[in-house]
Amino acid sequence: WLVKPQPIAVAVNGEAGDFSFARRIWEQTGQVVFTVGTVDQPGLTCQARPQDGEIFGEFPPRPDLTKLTKFPVVVPSPTPAYNSMYELEYLIDLGRRWDTAALNPQAACIASAVGSDLVRGFLRVMNAYLSDACAVNPKRGEGTVRTSLYGLQTTPRNGQLNYVRCAPHATLDELAPQLFPFLLTSAYEQLCVSLDPSNTTLIAALNAAGFEEPKIVLESCADFDARVADERPYNILHAHEMEEFPPVGHFISLIVCVGHVKSVVPHDEAFIRAFSQSPKWLRMRI
Repeated sequence: WLVKPQPIAVAVNGEAGDFSFARRIWEQTGQVVFTVGTVDQPGLTCQARPQDGEIFGEFPPRPDLTKLTKFPVVVPSPTPAYNSMYELEYLIDLGRRWDTAALNPQAACIASAVGSDLVRGFLRVMNAYLSDACAVNPKRGEGTVRTSLYGLQTTPRNGQLNYVRCAPHATLDELAPQLFPFLLTSAYEQLCVSLDPSNTTLIAALNAAGFEEPKIVLESCADFDARVADERPYNILHAHEMEEFPPVGHFISLIVCVGHVKSVVPHDEAFIRAFSQSPKWLRMRI
């Protein structure tokens, strides 16, 4: 229930100092607001102080997200940015001048194989953003009345996958923006790419980058629809031509999880130790 209808906030109240159950629930869900309290000092599900690093947001269930909104609301973030786009000339220039050798081998192969300088420039900005965001992740909030950690996260670590579906005529340039956040980060383990068997050009490009089963599945659109209806993955993305290129922070919020987890106890170092080393915090792949 916490994953499918996806309420905004969750609170877990238990014995003071025992974070095992709270961490397990947090790692297997994707709420933006997650509060850990105690029996004597309970947490309330609607508490969030963005000015202290307690990032707040509203996300529809992931498979329906783009049907309902352009981007999820994340606070604090600048409202005008939701309708802002990169200048195409800026991205094209970045794409022409990018030496991809510093990327992990799989990401470097995909970035080099992309045909469009425009798309490659967007991938470059995405890499810069994720490298910066994950350099210190999680980050500790500045509040004094509670103790919080915030940052980018993988999707729920509950066995559900994120599918990127490629139609028969999808190209690598259309796939790459959806694929790159996974290629660059620890979210990669929760990725599966579904391709039409007739799309031999795209299959060859992914094989050249080291994609093999079970990371790629060859199936028709009908077979894919039938399988995911039964499997119920966390999210389904579709390779498509991008007509505009939004700020990467907003684009990434369509793919990975964001938000905070906090203890109601101020200066709670035991909480910091219990949650800061979780594999749910997004890491860069080397």
